[in-house]
Amino acid sequence: SSLAHNARELDRLATGLRAMGLSVPDSVCNFVLAGFPDAQTADAALAFLKGRGVTVRGLAGYAMPDRLR
Repeated sequence: SSLAHNARELDRLATGLRAMGLSVPDSVCNFVLAGFPDAQTADAALAFLKGRGVTVRGLAGYAMPDRLR
């Protein structure tokens, strides 16, 4: 089912991001929240991923400039 697929892939993504040294709290949603060392690093990651067709959201508007969703 798509629910099982999403849960499995969410865990896989969170594990991979943590292995890269990013802060990723456990999620009960359909997205992960990745914490970067600072806002500039998050902005660079956002631009890099968007340039490759990966949909991510910056969270500066929510007072979390060092996080991506």
